Amino acid sequence: MHTFYPYLPPQEHFGSHPEWYALVGGQRRDKEAQLCLTNDELRGFFTGLVRASIETSSSAAARAGRPPPAVFEISQNDYGGFCECERCEALARSEGSQAGPLLDFVNCIAAALEKEHPEVSFSTLAYFDTQKPPRTIRPRHNVIVRLCDTGSDFTKPITSPENRAFREHLLSWEGVGGTLRVWDYAVSYGPGTGFPMPSVRTYAPDFRFYREHKVEGVFTELEWPILADTRDLKVWTMMKLLEDPGQDPEALIRTFSDGFYGAAGAGLRDYLALLEAAALRRPSPIGWGAAPRPRGTWT
Repeated sequence: MHTFYPYLPPQEHFGSHPEWYALVGGQRRDKEAQLCLTNDELRGFFTGLVRASIETSSSAAARAGRPPPAVFEISQNDYGGFCECERCEALARSEGSQAGPLLDFVNCIAAALEKEHPEVSFSTLAYFDTQKPPRTIRPRHNVIVRLCDTGSDFTKPITSPENRAFREHLLSWEGVGGTLRVWDYAVSYGPGTGFPMPSVRTYAPDFRFYREHKVEGVFTELEWPILADTRDLKVWTMMKLLEDPGQDPEALIRTFSDGFYGAAGAGLRDYLALLEAAALRRPSPIGWGAAPRPRGTWT
């Protein structure tokens, strides 16, 4: 959930307030960049936008007879382009990460709206340049940090040597304190989406690790009901393990495959075993940008 431009569309505001947008390469950018997060005027205006979103959403929920939203997202855009103005650069440099300006910005808004809306929390992404936590800035009690796993090998658990980078990011955010959640991925976005992915047996060790290290919640991005490999099995297994990560994943796989596929359940388990054996025989990391090679290029 990337919300900077949805809240502050450049086509509406850049002409009158270019200083609210990131300075990149000596120029203010209105495309594929971030905001100038240390700009005080922007902070006040953005706070008003979030306030309006809370009030509009709460009114709509009341009319529909639903509980009001309890979490509002204030997150960076889905690309780089962080601000290089003097104040933003100084804060990022002193904090050792772009998470410094980001978290300072979100904390400012969360503090301004707390008295009016004590029931609301504000969530932000630790994503690419902001995955490394800041040295000194800490999330307020009403701020949620969602750490995104953008670089791991999906075929191996977080405890494996190959996934050391994400594991260390998570342990670092655990040390920061506050409410920590994980944004996980279970599909790839490279060309040829939907190829087989032997990942279902990584969920149990991952969720146990998360529980041991104070992760409060997990969101897994798993689109494409038809294209995604054994999506129904994976979604059900994840849900059961989120209820109790200590459950036996083999028993869960058998329960679902027999219950959902009936007589074909054993065949599904054979497929999983063959897929995992092939992955062990010829290891190939599968991350969110993975794609199969064109036919004829295998060696």
